[in-house]
Amino acid sequence: MRPLILALSLLLGVAVQGLEPCRIEIIEPATGWVVPGVELRTVHGVRFVSDNAGVIACDLPELMGQETWFDIIGHGYEVKKDGFGYRGVRLRPQPGAKLQVPVSRIYPAQRLGRLTGSGLFAESQKLGEHLDWHDGSILGCDSIVTATFHQQQFWFWGDTNLAHYPLGIFNVSGATTENFQPPARPPLSVPYHYFTSPKNPERARGLVTIPGEGPAWLWGAVTLPDEKNAEHLV
Repeated sequence: MRPLILALSLLLGVAVQGLEPCRIEIIEPATGWVVPGVELRTVHGVRFVSDNAGVIACDLPELMGQETWFDIIGHGYEVKKDGFGYRGVRLRPQPGAKLQVPVSRIYPAQRLGRLTGSGLFAESQKLGEHLDWHDGSILGCDSIVTATFHQQQFWFWGDTNLAHYPLGIFNVSGATTENFQPPARPPLSVPYHYFTSPKNPERARGLVTIPGEGPAWLWGAVTLPDEKNAEHLV
């Protein structure tokens, strides 16, 4: 009886842990540049998007070991059309396997990665990579205003989504970075220090309080000296 119980326990453990994902890297062959933000879409409509490391963790049990078609949607990166006009690639995902998808760049600029939002390294982290990265509390935001002040880069955003409720920040979220220089190649990871709530240091807060109702937005920021040559963020 005990060997049977042990065997069932081991099988249950495998089922709970699930299959190890298949690592798919999107790459520009001519330069070896890994490409963030490229979507692979299956015939049954499941969408995977490469993270800032240019990686996708394919973890669908129904696709493992099966030749699978993925549409490629790259917004500046593409593959050639087949005879029916589809742009895509056939892959055979396997648990723990490593696959590459070559794409061609059709615009002059190379994509470096996303600056903001959540899941910047979500696919990599499913594969046990970039585990030291933490996105912060902001899921997404629109527009950007920046200025350098006291040797720091200040970042201000407009409407901002947070995880805890559909209505997030509508009076300017912000962060600072110290001596940040973008990398020459992916992966891009900006070390933001968000302005957070004193009551909840893990949650970003709004920065602008003005009379009246409705949202508040910043349209510009600049550092100016006063008559004593002291810097002011305006």
